[in-house]
Amino acid sequence: MSYILDWIFEILIRASWYAFFVFPVAWLLCHMLRQVPRKIHCWIWRVAYFKIIVGAIWIAPVMLPILPVGNTNISPVIENAQIADGDLENTAATQTVLPSSTDSIGSQFKWTYLLVGVWSIGFLFFLTRTFREWMHSTKIRQQGTICESGPVFELFQQSVTAMGIQNQPRLFKSDHSDVPALIGIFRPIVVVPTDLIQRSHPRELSLVFRHEIGHLKRMDLIWNLLPRIVAVTLYFHPLTWIANRRWQISQELACDELVLQSPDANRKTYANALVQVAEFMRRDHRNAGLSAVGAVSSFRSLRERIITMQTLTRWSRFKLALIACCLVVVSIAVIIPWQLTAQKMPNASVAFINGGFESGDTSGWKITPGPNAQYVFDDVIPFDMDGSGGGAESNAFALSVGQIKHENKKYRHVDITQELYLEKGKTYEFSFDWAVENFYPIDNYDGGVFQLVVDGQILDSFDTENIWTKSVERGTLKSSFTPVQSGVYSVGARINRRYPIPFPNAQDPTLLQYLDNFSVQETAVADFKSEPE
Repeated sequence: MSYILDWIFEILIRASWYAFFVFPVAWLLCHMLRQVPRKIHCWIWRVAYFKIIVGAIWIAPVMLPILPVGNTNISPVIENAQIADGDLENTAATQTVLPSSTDSIGSQFKWTYLLVGVWSIGFLFFLTRTFREWMHSTKIRQQGTICESGPVFELFQQSVTAMGIQNQPRLFKSDHSDVPALIGIFRPIVVVPTDLIQRSHPRELSLVFRHEIGHLKRMDLIWNLLPRIVAVTLYFHPLTWIANRRWQISQELACDELVLQSPDANRKTYANALVQVAEFMRRDHRNAGLSAVGAVSSFRSLRERIITMQTLTRWSRFKLALIACCLVVVSIAVIIPWQLTAQKMPNASVAFINGGFESGDTSGWKITPGPNAQYVFDDVIPFDMDGSGGGAESNAFALSVGQIKHENKKYRHVDITQELYLEKGKTYEFSFDWAVENFYPIDNYDGGVFQLVVDGQILDSFDTENIWTKSVERGTLKSSFTPVQSGVYSVGARINRRYPIPFPNAQDPTLLQYLDNFSVQETAVADFKSEPE
């Protein structure tokens, strides 16, 4: 249950952030492109709504490997939990830190659950209101009278022919509807108030018919699903309602353009027809809702439409095709989440350079101290890493790590890493040997915490705790890793200590950490998840 609540909250947060950015951009584009046909404005709003819906649900971006090979700086899929500086004192001495699965739900109650609960109440309210609007349009259909003959029906047929519609919708007269409307997504009908038919001039009535048929031709009832989904889900977002109003006005203006493209359509006659429709609107007029769209939604929008009608111009097909192509390209780039990634290296072999320090130096390795961290005596020296004795020594990288300025029990680290190109979906097993030696004749020297890291993420960890005098402790860190995208990753070891370096200026060190035998092996291709060890 908690997983579902977290998932809903993440979707709401992503959708809200997208709405804050996408809606203003869509409004700005429509404002800058005031001279273009209003159907272009409709497409801009459609792309905006698509972006919010897709962005909220589609989490993983599409990877485009076009960048030169470089560091990816992405969050990988790892097996073990990340351990932050300063929190290592809670790490178990002999175990890798793993996510806890025994925490009680009650002790982990989040305030986000309360927010999701409050949101659910509003969501159900607006969902119920949408259902009531659908029932209202269904009631109008049921109470209307079908018109299949007479002068009005002939006028309607002429309007359908003029608009170029193949499948003619049915015409209904109704005493329960105060505005003409197109009702029904699957079985569309045009409903016209009986009083409007009786009082309107045939020319004006014909233009009203064409407007509703224009909604059918543009499939506005289907497209209205987009803003309705966003409005019901983000009802708390102020920009949602502003964008919904601009959507409706753009939609009505696009139908106005469609009507006025007819050679026999007169702007003044059409404006008078819309004003007459507005006069029939009751004060308690309901919006068209999900399954219906009317000729006039509000008096305020009617005023804007009549003013805009005076500046509408007809564009050539070439210009419209050019704008459409640009809009398609922009839509694909905007709607689909994508991310630029590094190109795949041809015939790239995954291996550490100088992983056993066989060159006698640290060539190929990058040594990076973290905040308030330092290291001394960085050298490659012979050392018995496996503890077998008998002179079986090999080159190992030796250094002494600690704080620069003492911070009480705050772990500070030094990274020893290389950059490796890893492919998406493949599972890699990394390992290295470590050791720590206490030369000083005093016990309880903190040997530090050794960690296996990839791009700063911790895959495996071991806390050596206190090292007895004149003693050595050894071990191996190993873990698998599956990249979520191909690219260059920083892989290697991290050494943490929570104290300054003992006698950092002494010629002979009193505490040394050793690293050796770095290796990487490819295993079977995984389904983008790390394989358990």
